[in-house]
Amino acid sequence: MTNRHFIHFSFIILLSAVLILNGCAKIGIMARADYGTPTIWASGSCSSHPEEQTKHDQVVVMDPVMCEYKQESHRDPKGNTMTVHNSNIGTSVTSWVNVSVEKGPPTNLSQYADTRGGIPDHYGCSTKWYDSFASIDVGGTRTEVIWGENCSMDGSTGLAIAFIEQEHYVTVFISGATSSATLSNDTTLTGILSGISWVSSKPWNTNENTRSFSINKNTRNVKCKITPFVKSTNLSKKEYLESIGLNKPKSKEDAEFCFLFSDNFSDQFRRDAMELHDKLFEIIGAYDRFVYYVYTLDGDNEEAISILNEIGVWGGNITSIEQVFERRSCLSAFWRFADFAEAKLNEYSFCNWPNPFEHTPWIANQKNKNIARYEVMHGWAHEYFHHFQRAHTFERALGMSSECCGLYNPIEAPAWWVEGAAGVFPNYFLKEIYPDLSLTKENNFPTPKRKGHDGSVEDKICSAFSSGGTWSYWIFIYCDEEGVYGEVKKSMMGQGSRDVDIKCKEFTAKEESRDTRKCGVGGSFIANVYLAYITSYETMFFGILEDSWEIGFPASFEKHVGMTMDEFYVQFTKFMREGNIDDPPPQGFFPKEPLSKLVDFSSVDSG
Repeated sequence: MTNRHFIHFSFIILLSAVLILNGCAKIGIMARADYGTPTIWASGSCSSHPEEQTKHDQVVVMDPVMCEYKQESHRDPKGNTMTVHNSNIGTSVTSWVNVSVEKGPPTNLSQYADTRGGIPDHYGCSTKWYDSFASIDVGGTRTEVIWGENCSMDGSTGLAIAFIEQEHYVTVFISGATSSATLSNDTTLTGILSGISWVSSKPWNTNENTRSFSINKNTRNVKCKITPFVKSTNLSKKEYLESIGLNKPKSKEDAEFCFLFSDNFSDQFRRDAMELHDKLFEIIGAYDRFVYYVYTLDGDNEEAISILNEIGVWGGNITSIEQVFERRSCLSAFWRFADFAEAKLNEYSFCNWPNPFEHTPWIANQKNKNIARYEVMHGWAHEYFHHFQRAHTFERALGMSSECCGLYNPIEAPAWWVEGAAGVFPNYFLKEIYPDLSLTKENNFPTPKRKGHDGSVEDKICSAFSSGGTWSYWIFIYCDEEGVYGEVKKSMMGQGSRDVDIKCKEFTAKEESRDTRKCGVGGSFIANVYLAYITSYETMFFGILEDSWEIGFPASFEKHVGMTMDEFYVQFTKFMREGNIDDPPPQGFFPKEPLSKLVDFSSVDSG
């Protein structure tokens, strides 16, 4: 009697058993079988790639193997619970292997091939056959296998192999090899397969909390985790950056970032910095390769400069804080050890920010230092959003070829979007987190309200430039978006604006450059809100960005928005000129939902 017949017969017997309890008839039904949990895992050789150590911990990476291990459950066609040990092992997005280990299916391979085909149906293989004279190394030489050709998994086409290992049924999907012949000629895939070993405990993932950090330091002045320097790779630039997950948000524990401080910053300031960035990581995600250094010229900077040199900033030859100050900029970038700038494998975002309470005019001029702390937070959020934008352009520059400084293969992203989206984000971000900030709670600050610039705390918090200065009085607002809208509308309707930065009568291609724009930061802010209004906030914040590496920003804009950028400029200008000069924005123009409900930043897909 086969297993299938035995289960069916037993089920009928038990279904017929009637139990009389308290005068009520109850039917005893046999529970579905649980085949148990596998006791072995397929472990990849995730640290066996060639490497060459130097005094700067430089590593030559030939084929970086990434390994991920998951225990999952599903049901077989009979409804029985199957626990699966899945191992995903790969060198790139095109060369990878999935190994599925189960207990339950028959361990007689030829019998299973005859009754069920041997390869599960969800692989969709065009052909399957049993082979007792095979010779393939998958964690050991296999002579008895079931082959499946022209199979698919997660949108990739490949080859499937089934075999028995230690009384477990193993199915292997090999992406990129559609037949045994193509597999035998692919040394990368055969190397992954032969490098597999069978272990009893779940291996560690190589792309999660066990990442190798050549710098891993946590002191009062340094909070820094940096991976080893990569000198070269045989992958393309984008393939390599994808393989390390540059464009993927990570947990705070796993992300590669570095926060550096002079010794004479207060604990309060350090807490502000880490609290704000923790909240950024929660909402937008923690992205690799972010280095932030805030410093005073008269403080002790020895520990921070030592870390910068160890990372390889500007060649790793910084000798004084004055040298850092001379190159102050946020957000800029550096290439580790400078020798491989052209390779674009080791580019990091760098916020080189001298003490904002002394060297950033609108913050230094703010009499209320607590309000100034909100202004600093706005700056942190603005610059981190630029880092988010850069992560999704890979090695291509986030800008226009018409801009200065010889940008590397720019995606042709206009200034009005780059800066405007990075202006909208911190406003909505700060609205959401304001009540939870230690600064707010410790001072019992009220909910901000615009009260006609009366100097009250509620009114001042509404504007990050509430003290005026050379920049716009109205722009970086917390709760007065309608004020900015009104100033832009007045300007476009020919009535001028109280904001000296807004001096355009129409929105044109001049807004694509920082050197020629006329509508100012306020115009870019409202243009991006309008873009989200006619599409969605996900489209505005990152939807267009997702395809910009491949087809460039202008073509991606047309794909996601449904019009060219020039057509958008005309439509936006017409929108702003409609109605009377004092008309408020239409209902729904500014969203009411918190940012985390409005946008799912984890859904960005630029790979």
